[in-house]
Amino acid sequence: MNKDKIEKLKHEYIFGTPNPDGTISFCTLDELIKQYQVPSSSVYRKSAMEAWTKERKEYKSNVQKKISLEKTKQLTQQIEMPQNKIIESLDLILLKAIDILRNGKTTSRDLFTLSKTIIICNDYISMNGFEQDSSETDELFKKIMGMLEQIKKFRLENPEFKFKEI
Repeated sequence: MNKDKIEKLKHEYIFGTPNPDGTISFCTLDELIKQYQVPSSSVYRKSAMEAWTKERKEYKSNVQKKISLEKTKQLTQQIEMPQNKIIESLDLILLKAIDILRNGKTTSRDLFTLSKTIIICNDYISMNGFEQDSSETDELFKKIMGMLEQIKKFRLENPEFKFKEI
C-alpha cells in the first residue's frame, strides 16, 4: 500500500498537480509526505536514489521551453498577420493595375492613382518595419518592374500624353 502511495507522491512531486485554471502547482516533499501519510525516511531515501529533484527540474525546464516556444509562435503569427494582409492587398492592387494597363483604356488618372498607391504601400511597409523574405520581395519587384515597362511602352506609343507632376 505504501509503495502505491509513494509512487503517486513521486509522480505528483515531479510533474506537479494541475489546477482548474490550467496552471500546475508543485508541492514540496514535506507537504506531499504529510498529504499521503507515508514514512518520510522511505520517501527521502527513494527520492535521493532515483534523483527525483533532478527529474523535476528537467521536467519544469522542458515545460518552460514549450511555453516559451508557443508564446513566440503566437507573437510571430500576430506580427506576421498584418504584414501578410498588406502584402496580399498590394499584390491584388498590382494585379488590378496590370489589368487596367492591358485594357488599353488607361487614363492619366489611372496611372496617377496606381503610382500613388504603390508609393503609399511601399512607405507603409517601410515605416512599419515589415520585412519580406527575398522570394516575396523579388516577385513584387518583378511585378512593379513589369508595370513600369508597360508605362514606358504606353509613353512611347502616346508621346502626346503628359504625366501630371507630383
